[in-house]
Amino acid sequence: MVGIVVVTRAALLIARRASTWTVDEHLAGLSPGCVAVDLSSPAQVYCGTTRAGLFRSRDSGRNWEPVGRGIDHLMVTAVDVGHAEQADGFSVVYAGTEPSAVFRSDNGGDSWVDLAGLRALPSANTWSFPPPPRRESRVRRDRSWRARAHVRRRADMA
Repeated sequence: MVGIVVVTRAALLIARRASTWTVDEHLAGLSPGCVAVDLSSPAQVYCGTTRAGLFRSRDSGRNWEPVGRGIDHLMVTAVDVGHAEQADGFSVVYAGTEPSAVFRSDNGGDSWVDLAGLRALPSANTWSFPPPPRRESRVRRDRSWRARAHVRRRADMA
């Protein structure tokens, strides 16, 4: 079965295909902003929201639970799973927040440790990127661009 995860401002959408495609909406109203799948345990998925902290699914996104004991901020702007490093049988998970902080979990998201040494990093809200090059004669170079949607495709999402 093929699965696609799409993060929108309104909700997390998970599309699955067996004989036909079905789309389920999750975390509506919580402003999902980022998603990460644990490749060593593909049923484990994490989603950061801008209003309610971090959520985890242990069943490929069918059900979600809040996690984040130890994360001080409700605005989770980044989440990633460190696939090369394992601790106690779990992949290491990192969560970035606003105000700027990074947290680490060694137990599948049950608890988190503040990586306080990284607090000196600039806030993600202050980053800017040049606009993509265009071939048009009139190009506005005074704009900054940000990615607002995150898409993950997993061939092994059940």
